[in-house]
Amino acid sequence: MASHLAQAAKQLDMQMWPAPAVRLFLGEMTPAETLAATDHEDPKKKNEQVCQGNLYAAEFVLLQGEKEEALRLYQAAASSCPKSFIEWAAATAAIRALGKRR
Repeated sequence: MASHLAQAAKQLDMQMWPAPAVRLFLGEMTPAETLAATDHEDPKKKNEQVCQGNLYAAEFVLLQGEKEEALRLYQAAASSCPKSFIEWAAATAAIRALGKRR
């Protein structure tokens, strides 16, 4: 998967969001670094990036077997994501899949 992602990443502007999330899955950034990169001068855009960053970080740490940290990040995503975002639906579904209630 990483090789396909690396190829697809070549078509992205790696200086802009969602590049930090891509770098996370390429092993070039940590979840903490990815979340720190969710910065934008527009508060609405920043909230959207925080939402997405929490979800992608949750997915990443879950793949590493860190269920409690993943749950915390999914809950943060569900709290920060607009309900119209696919990330909100994914976070709430993941919370349920982990046997928790939002």
